Amino acid sequence: MNATIVTLRSSAPDVRNPLRKLGAAASLGDLCFEDRRQLRAHLDAIRRVSKAVSDDLHRCGRIRQAAYWRACSVYAGHAARLAHPRPSTVAPLALPQVKRSLNPLLALPEAQRVGDLSPAAGAGLARLLAELRVDARISSRKSWQTAKSPMAAYWSDVATFAGHCARFVRRRTRPAVLEAMAA
Repeated sequence: MNATIVTLRSSAPDVRNPLRKLGAAASLGDLCFEDRRQLRAHLDAIRRVSKAVSDDLHRCGRIRQAAYWRACSVYAGHAARLAHPRPSTVAPLALPQVKRSLNPLLALPEAQRVGDLSPAAGAGLARLLAELRVDARISSRKSWQTAKSPMAAYWSDVATFAGHCARFVRRRTRPAVLEAMAA
């Protein structure tokens, strides 16, 4: 008997990129071309570094932390593709030494450069992260109700760290917004 394996990946855009279903996703398309390209470059850098950290942690046997870093990498990639569908030309970066903090993603040098984003791009990214937080909390609650505790823990982590990142982006881009309003 000759059986072929059919892939289970969906071709529906909102399944391939779950951020598409969030309302703030459309606002990223309203940004000017240069802002979208710049946002894509920043998010691609964060994606690459967090993927490398995830791989290192997985090799060391620290599976829970590796899963967190992998989720950061995946969602940074989703957001990058929403911002600008074509890949950026950012060169791969050397893996930095990450400082310990409540949210280690925020200690990355790439994350610190979020202040370089335009006010519009920063506001769009902050809205997207805030909506991701709400959506992840709903998914976590649903997973607990259906007795899927590993997925509930995953979604709970995504919600927590999306909230941290949204506040971080708002704080970093707020001075630029205030300066633009004063001018």
